Amino acid sequence: CRDPESCENTSTSWGDFFSKNEIVKIDHRNFSFNTYYTLPKPEDAASIPVFIFHHGAGSSALTFANLSRHLCDKLEGKCATFAFDARGHGQTRPIDNSKEVKYDLDSFVSDFVAVTEEFYCKKLSPVKTKLSLILVGHSLGGSICTSSYINFSAYLQKSILGVAMLDIVEEAAILALAKVDQFLLHTPNVFR
Repeated sequence: CRDPESCENTSTSWGDFFSKNEIVKIDHRNFSFNTYYTLPKPEDAASIPVFIFHHGAGSSALTFANLSRHLCDKLEGKCATFAFDARGHGQTRPIDNSKEVKYDLDSFVSDFVAVTEEFYCKKLSPVKTKLSLILVGHSLGGSICTSSYINFSAYLQKSILGVAMLDIVEEAAILALAKVDQFLLHTPNVFR
């Protein structure tokens, strides 16, 4: 735009896609997780879908920003969406920097389960309608979603309706875990 005064502000923020952005501190995981979510509008429905997103290596929760907004629009607010920055990504930070940070599948899966259960208990338990969770993962996130089911508590397992994996070659994603720490060192975790 050559004349800034005549141009509309085209910058976007997380608030254009999610209704809340919160830092969730989980001491036993030694991380403060950056989370984004939109809760369902109060509605008398038989079931409300809850889309739980996990991004791929080198990305962030905002990978799912557009999808989150479109789902909420198409379903007229009769759904919930939740995404978070995984360890070493975006705005998620270790609580105690002196402790070792591992980038293996078990650590990512344990984080995913802990953050999802925290979200479910603190934000979704007041919702009186039946909730149907759909885990959605991109690339490495898809592998994490498929590996997480057996680690969820029994009450959450009953709510999981399905898993969607986007753009994943699971074997390659798992093999890449050995190099995630080096990959993340050379990848910016925040963009303007």
